[in-house]
Amino acid sequence: MTITLTYWSVRGLAEAIRHILRYQDEPWEENTLQISSEGFGDWMKMRDADDMPFGNLPFIDDDGKKVTQSITILRYLG
Repeated sequence: MTITLTYWSVRGLAEAIRHILRYQDEPWEENTLQISSEGFGDWMKMRDADDMPFGNLPFIDDDGKKVTQSITILRYLG
């Protein structure tokens, strides 16, 4: 399965996650949210979904399992 990383269209907190995914040769996709009112609206919809434990970005979706917060994601991938 492919891991999907969701974050804003900036490097920021997700850059270390991208490096780990590239280093491990994991198949992954990036869901980039634009820094605009439209991107903010998309994030609000994701945040309010029933399967999101927290509304934080970045988050990854690994075969239906959603992990949020950058340090937690790095530990999960490690």
